[in-house]
Amino acid sequence: KGNTTYAQVISDLGLLYQNKGLYAKAMPYCDSAITLRSALDNKILLAVSYNNKGVLLKDMGSYTEAEAFVKMAYAILDEQKDELGRALTLNNLAMIQVDMNKLKDAEKSMDSSMVHAKKVLKENSSNYIKLDINLAQIYRLQKKYTQAEEVFKKAIEIKEKKLGVHPDIAHLKSGLAQLYIEMENYKDVEKLLQSAHDINKRKLGDKHPLTVKILQEQANYYRIVGDNKEAMTMITKVLEQKK
Repeated sequence: KGNTTYAQVISDLGLLYQNKGLYAKAMPYCDSAITLRSALDNKILLAVSYNNKGVLLKDMGSYTEAEAFVKMAYAILDEQKDELGRALTLNNLAMIQVDMNKLKDAEKSMDSSMVHAKKVLKENSSNYIKLDINLAQIYRLQKKYTQAEEVFKKAIEIKEKKLGVHPDIAHLKSGLAQLYIEMENYKDVEKLLQSAHDINKRKLGDKHPLTVKILQEQANYYRIVGDNKEAMTMITKVLEQKK
């Protein structure tokens, strides 16, 4: 048991360094966790470590290696019939394939992830919606705009019913606005970004990085539609806040 706990601590240390962006420091802990867990008889924990290493390699830009480790994690979880594990590793695999510009593979992986997720997650749960939005982003990159728009709209509707006013909704509205900008369909962009900004300002304050990020997106929108005066006003505010 002590070994299992020790392996967990080593794994957590690796994740901590990874979350701080200290990838070179994270790697030895990540490798140690794999070595320790290989000697134990808990295959699911070993799969978790393979998955963690895959995500770390993705963050470091080593995509081919990252893909191989996440596939190893998936193979174990598939064998163990761990539905949530299957869904999450396939999601990670899809995100790596997006970075490799293998968009057809990414869509296939993400579709499979959603099939497994549906078996264990409610469609209005945060984790399910996160996976769905990742699928929408893959649609966007493939210029399948109608499918992407449907996912975003449905996610916003579910989250508004469930959470009321929440930064998650601001994030989704901002994502839909960016999709419309890409589609050159500007009708609802201003309204969506204003709503996202109001939510973040109310919930997080006007100096929070997420509030400022939306302000920057608003400035960019006004620049694109040729309202340079409004764009200049907003980007000046962004600069003041970022200082």
